[in-house]
Amino acid sequence: MSLKTYSVKIGGTERELKYGVNALAAITQELHKTPVEILSAGFDVLDIMTVRIVLWAGLLHSARKITPEVVGDWMDRCETPYTELVEIVMSAFVDSCQSVYGISFAEEEEEEPEKN
Repeated sequence: MSLKTYSVKIGGTERELKYGVNALAAITQELHKTPVEILSAGFDVLDIMTVRIVLWAGLLHSARKITPEVVGDWMDRCETPYTELVEIVMSAFVDSCQSVYGISFAEEEEEEPEKN
């Protein structure tokens, strides 16, 4: 499985986000919801707990002992504006979930009725 690379400047360093199987399992363990449940319900950018946990899990591959609390502290002092940070995190999360699970989370457009 080849995952697209995303990075964010947080904690004073440019860090790569990666959502492989271990990160997705960590999200499930912490939030008691699978990544598919999170995305299917429609991700709420104002749900700070979910944002923090998803960001934390994406950083675990390079910092195994990092805690959600440390990530929250980094978010408080983040060089990247919150809305931009969430956009990067969710893009990485969605792309990885699509790759791991092989399903699309894009909203399907409704077909317009045929006009006669």
